[in-house]
Amino acid sequence: MKLNYFLAGAAIALLGLSSCNNDDVKVNETSGVVKLHATINDVAKTRLGNTWAGTEAIGLYMVEVSEGFEAIVSNKEYSVTSAGIMTPADGEEATYPKDGRNVNFISYYPYTESLADNVYAIDLSDASVADHDLVYAQAGPFNQTKEDAVALAHAHQLTLLTVNVQDEEGTAITTASAKINRPVKAFFDLTDGTLTVNATSVADMEMTAGETTVNAMIIPGTAGKIVFANDGKTFTWDISSIVFEAGKKYTYTVKLIPSLIPAVEVVGTATITPWDEVVADEAIGLDEDDEVSGGDNSDTPVYTSNVTLPTTTSAIQTNAYGGKVKVDGVEYDCLKLGTGSAGGSYEVAIGVGKTKATFYAFAWNGDNNSPELVVSISDPVSSSSVNLVANTGASGSSPYIIAAFESTALHTVTFDETVADATITFSTTGSKKRAVIFAINVE
Repeated sequence: MKLNYFLAGAAIALLGLSSCNNDDVKVNETSGVVKLHATINDVAKTRLGNTWAGTEAIGLYMVEVSEGFEAIVSNKEYSVTSAGIMTPADGEEATYPKDGRNVNFISYYPYTESLADNVYAIDLSDASVADHDLVYAQAGPFNQTKEDAVALAHAHQLTLLTVNVQDEEGTAITTASAKINRPVKAFFDLTDGTLTVNATSVADMEMTAGETTVNAMIIPGTAGKIVFANDGKTFTWDISSIVFEAGKKYTYTVKLIPSLIPAVEVVGTATITPWDEVVADEAIGLDEDDEVSGGDNSDTPVYTSNVTLPTTTSAIQTNAYGGKVKVDGVEYDCLKLGTGSAGGSYEVAIGVGKTKATFYAFAWNGDNNSPELVVSISDPVSSSSVNLVANTGASGSSPYIIAAFESTALHTVTFDETVADATITFSTTGSKKRAVIFAINVE
């Protein structure tokens, strides 16, 4: 991944990672040694944008590309130099399978020795901002013919929040402190890059104070408030309506005005940037009704949806996730269903008088013709199903960078005219469980 939110490198499908087979992890002998290079946004950086210090530990998996994927190398510890070169902590180099079969790679930082079911437990309750910079990468497929280094491009999985604090006149305050009230625990599944928030873990977390700012690493999603303290007074800012996305830095400026206690005044709009500090103000406040100016683009496909999709990359309903697909360099909202071991479903209202749904949908990378996507209408009751074709971009974390696809990826489902309060439900079944769906339009 990059310093921003994007997953770089080739896509990977990871299901049911099993324990390491030590017979396949061999000391560097003559050929087939796996060379590794760790980056974020194609530069050797991590944490809050600093270069690798050369003391970090990264966890690595090498996984077979076959039905019932198994980990050949499972959560192996690697150290990383300031230039991003990875070396095994135990001195034993991993090697590609000698029979030439393909493998995929995932890596993450910070390395944790003990992982239950390949799930990384996130706990933000007691540490500084810099201690929680979870990053994750995927690459592959490769085999023993690859002589150069595997580029593991990591992406941030959490959100960085910075608040500039001012008084009523707009003068920076240097004495303010703040606590943020939000969920502080989550689970990150290393097998497929999905994050699940522990909704019961809401707690007050002390924000890290800068000279004129307060800062926090937070779990993506919604909910919460910030309580500022200054000069013996408290000021409360409700942030429950803000959807914080992974891999982005949100910068706000607020004024603490005693006469408005417990409220604060938010000055202007937020600056929302990728973690590499590339300004992206034009992305703030855009929705599907906004048009892009600058010429006639009527012949360019637009993959927007006219139904409400999830706005968080955390699981809702039954293993349903929001996110983005990136098609021809443009991002669109999408729906991701399922995990490596369980199907998913998502229900949304469509109202009265509808007779047709169109959408683009892909199976997870490597899962051709499975899963089966079932589309159900509640009133009058009907159901249809389609077998999905895999796309190399349907892998890892949002945004899913969709590779070129045929017109057959567009699916149309027709049904009897709906009545009031009708809903449409998308669900996955079959031996494979994951799908990415976008451009969902019901008419």
